[in-house]
Amino acid sequence: KVRARSTRLLNDSLQTYLGGNLVASSDIAYGGGGVARFANVRLDSPLLRITDGRGSYSPDGQINLVASAISEQYGPVGVQVAGTVTNPRATIKAASPGLGIGLADLTATIRGDDGNFRIDADGQTDYGAFTADVTVETGRGPLALTINNADFAGIALSGQVRQSPAGPFIGQLDANGRGLGGVVRLGAVGSNQSAIVNLRANNTVLPGPTNLRIGSAIVDAEIVLYDRPQVVADIQLAQTTFGAFDINAMRALVDYRGGRGNAKLYAEGTSGVPFRISANADLQPDLWRAAIEGRARGVAFKTSSPARIIPGDGTYRLLPTRIDFGRGNMRVAGSYGDGIKVQSRLDSLDLGIANAFVPGLGLNGKATGSLDFMQANANAFPTMDARLKIDNFTRTTAVSVSQPVDVNFVGQLRPSGGAARAIIRRRGTVIGRMNAALTPLPPGTGAWTTRLMQAPLGGGIRYNGPADTLFSLAGLADQRLSGPIGVAADFSGRVAQPELAGIVRANKLTYENLTYGTRLSNMVLRGRFTGDRLEIEQLDAVAGDGTVKAEGYISLAAENGYPMDIQVALNDARLAESEAIAATATGNIAFTKRAGQTALLSGQINLPETRYEIIRQGAVEVPELEGVRFKPPRGRPRVTGSEPAEPEPGLTDLIRLDLDVVAPERLYVSGMGLESEWSADINVGGTSTAPRMSGSVDLIRGTLGF
Repeated sequence: KVRARSTRLLNDSLQTYLGGNLVASSDIAYGGGGVARFANVRLDSPLLRITDGRGSYSPDGQINLVASAISEQYGPVGVQVAGTVTNPRATIKAASPGLGIGLADLTATIRGDDGNFRIDADGQTDYGAFTADVTVETGRGPLALTINNADFAGIALSGQVRQSPAGPFIGQLDANGRGLGGVVRLGAVGSNQSAIVNLRANNTVLPGPTNLRIGSAIVDAEIVLYDRPQVVADIQLAQTTFGAFDINAMRALVDYRGGRGNAKLYAEGTSGVPFRISANADLQPDLWRAAIEGRARGVAFKTSSPARIIPGDGTYRLLPTRIDFGRGNMRVAGSYGDGIKVQSRLDSLDLGIANAFVPGLGLNGKATGSLDFMQANANAFPTMDARLKIDNFTRTTAVSVSQPVDVNFVGQLRPSGGAARAIIRRRGTVIGRMNAALTPLPPGTGAWTTRLMQAPLGGGIRYNGPADTLFSLAGLADQRLSGPIGVAADFSGRVAQPELAGIVRANKLTYENLTYGTRLSNMVLRGRFTGDRLEIEQLDAVAGDGTVKAEGYISLAAENGYPMDIQVALNDARLAESEAIAATATGNIAFTKRAGQTALLSGQINLPETRYEIIRQGAVEVPELEGVRFKPPRGRPRVTGSEPAEPEPGLTDLIRLDLDVVAPERLYVSGMGLESEWSADINVGGTSTAPRMSGSVDLIRGTLGF
């Protein structure tokens, strides 16, 4: 049995691959003819662990090796080697090497011939499948690499490069396929590697999950790898999609020589929200300065003075920079390289900015405080700190403004645990408190997001104040809940599936839906938090001259999709009253949602009286002159960054329908010269976005005027 332990790794490549010192062991036995056999090979290091290895070595140079390993960087790895040191035959399999392109399921076969090697490889990437047939010549003359045949997501690659006596590689690599064509010319400037890149793309679509689509692209660049690299580049993109980014137009110009230069950027597109941004940077050896200005969803932003960045050895440090939003500002500092660190300070930032991203939200108030974030690497558990004060927090609708409150929030998250506390005050009096604590799972139990969502949770909430303050947190546009409410609940369980114990009580609540004119008044609510559910024991409300009663439960389990079962009884309840429609209803409906299923609205409704007015949009029209045509704007549509927000889908936006609706009479339809009364007996199926109706509608009487 042989055991070995390292105390210091002098090879930088080995240090990077292993991540630190190693501990290794193996059983070794010598047989006839001097053959050495080894088995039970084990190796432990921070980034690589060999779980099994066995093989043999003969005095004539014959080797045989089979090994399995797990790499933190490349996933499971398997190696089989036979032949000799100079003429090996090896097969390497790696589950997820990544290498910046999402390389996975890699299989590489290596065959040696007196110092020359033939490599055949295939696998999958985020951009599509790839194959490669490459020859590496090391036996005679300088090192040379020839791409005999290669295909990357449908793009054919070919070329040959050879190492020059001065060290750099000289040669040419070509790419052609899927609308992309280009060439990379490698050369030498003294002992420094140089590259000239010329690429063109037109309607290029790669099939992988990255969803890369390039309408058109022009890339011209000259690079020389001095100690301070020289980069002169002109990059243009149009109609390009990359993941969640949709770039309508972009151009970047870089002229960087001897540690000095400048860079310019203009880009417009969408990434969740439409944006337009421009930047101008001055690059000096010890300081980069960048002026940035743009607009996102109608919110303008710019740096009050150029952002200052200190470049280092693989790190970049952002000095405190002020970003002006027109309605308040934010100061940001941080670093990137050995992890990421962001420190931000809010100075009276108007919460109304959020209304540009969620129309109808109607938030108002001023936020002051700090938000800090730090993460050692993409897989490390982050550290977060938040200290916020929100003054005069309100929610405004078309008919009312909620009572202003002040909110103080303090929260922190560490690998060892997290805590959050909030206090809500109205006119200086405390009306609500929240206290939460969690303990993330220990390392080795999954990704940091899993450790966080599965963390044990504890704490509670106490609130006795206006309901519209709590209802504003739901973010439901054009809806309002007002009146006094009391909530007392303690929570436990896990973040992904909390468990609660407590009560909710309210009298004289008023619910308003501005879209349909629905108004439920004098609402009485009695509820109880049990486990992961809010049990609605009583909900009574007045709707016009009728009433609404409901009972059931709503689950707070996010991982199950918030299941619910609510039974509603309507008694001549006025559900809608607007310019276009007025309706009362009697009957029983159920709103249910099972885990993993779409919500279902079902039941039977009797409509005692319904009025619907047909309103023709644009009834007054401007006469159009024949023979006069206006040319559409030339070129591609532009993105200004001021485009209005699209309606955000909610939890119950898509609802399955199974409603039996009966209107024996008094279904009045009017408008555009029609005055009529109808009866109906229909079933409403399908979904809320694509309803399907079947049944009968009969005319009782009516007139139509021209």
